[in-house]
Amino acid sequence: MEPQPSSDLDTYASRYYGRGKILRLLHIASHSVQLRKEALLLALDETKAETRDVQLYKRLLEKLKETGQVSILQDEWETTVVREDSKEVERLETELQRYRHNMIKDSIRMAYGDLGDFQYSKGNLEEALRNYLKMRDYCVSSQQITDMCLKIIQCAIILGNFSLVESYVQKAEQTPEIANDEKTQAKLQCALGLALLSKRKLKAAAERFLQVSFALQDSFNEMLAPEDVSTLGAICALATFDRKELKHKLLDNKAFKEFLELTPNVRELINDFYFCRYGKFFERLQRMEPDWRLDLYFYSLVDTVMELIRDKALAQYVMPYTCVYLDEMAKVFCTDVYHLQNELAKLITSHQIEARIDSHRKILYAKELDVRNTSLWNTVSQGAQLIDQAESMLLHIKMLKHRLSIRALSATEASYDHSNCSTSRMDLGSLHHGE
Repeated sequence: MEPQPSSDLDTYASRYYGRGKILRLLHIASHSVQLRKEALLLALDETKAETRDVQLYKRLLEKLKETGQVSILQDEWETTVVREDSKEVERLETELQRYRHNMIKDSIRMAYGDLGDFQYSKGNLEEALRNYLKMRDYCVSSQQITDMCLKIIQCAIILGNFSLVESYVQKAEQTPEIANDEKTQAKLQCALGLALLSKRKLKAAAERFLQVSFALQDSFNEMLAPEDVSTLGAICALATFDRKELKHKLLDNKAFKEFLELTPNVRELINDFYFCRYGKFFERLQRMEPDWRLDLYFYSLVDTVMELIRDKALAQYVMPYTCVYLDEMAKVFCTDVYHLQNELAKLITSHQIEARIDSHRKILYAKELDVRNTSLWNTVSQGAQLIDQAESMLLHIKMLKHRLSIRALSATEASYDHSNCSTSRMDLGSLHHGE
């Protein structure tokens, strides 16, 4: 079934700008027939407004013609851009050569950056990345290194080169002044979160998104809007955090609450899950799923995340009970007893639930623990720990009484001691041979 978003496409697209917005709209156009024409028209407008990418413009026109949109004709934009670009690239390359001849480091760095920005706007992403990478040799301050890293990170995200993203996030985080720049820190956390999502490391990605400062605002909107930070952070946390982590890292996270205020549906979803309101939770989850399937960076993870969340909800539901009637549980989880029984069997097999199913009576029984033996083992273990602690304290007291102390050998002393031992062994060996 084709995913249908819960919000207006124009409203959704207004969160983003530039090439990131165009990529999102192209993704929606390829995954939703109903929204295809509208998404392509919005992408075409953004291409003309924010880029100089003639090839992308032509591709969008072709795609629109396939939808039956024949009223869109090529205008003077393409001709004007091609004419201006030939002059602009010549000017930028001439400036770069002049600065390199005069060996003005800061000017060379800026010239490579301008040339990279120009190629980025034209859609020559590999060429843009090469120019950004050449800036490294001419950066002399922490701010210049950070700016260079952000340009490379942005270009690498568009290219889908997330290994490069991780590398340059780490490089930027090592600059001395980064600790005082909340907005840049927030951008780096977002970029690393996306890189971890691409590797399907959901828990690590959740922890990164939950650390993003609200100082981010709309400064990273080409890649992620604040609403995306809220959604990705919260949903990945729901899928991977245990109940204690969910309370401590998400619900009690005052900084992240500002992001959740932007997405009330996500906030209510978290509360429904935590307070075990499963009927409302799955109803809300089902309404939000189509939006996630149209998200450029999250669509491939939706099935995995939905399965993880459902498994956690099932395990959380049965945890307090010694027995559960499957017909009642099936109503709560909006399914039938047959499918519920299969889901629970899978969780039991994977040891996520310690229970057994009475298939005839349709009852789930929790495995009864031997409380007496468990208590005895705990007592023995605690007793052994207390004995170890007492012996350690007695030894410490006796050493203090006799004014004894053990001093660690320095590296030089240890080396000298080792060489003496080796020499002694050699002497003893020669004595034995002499005998």
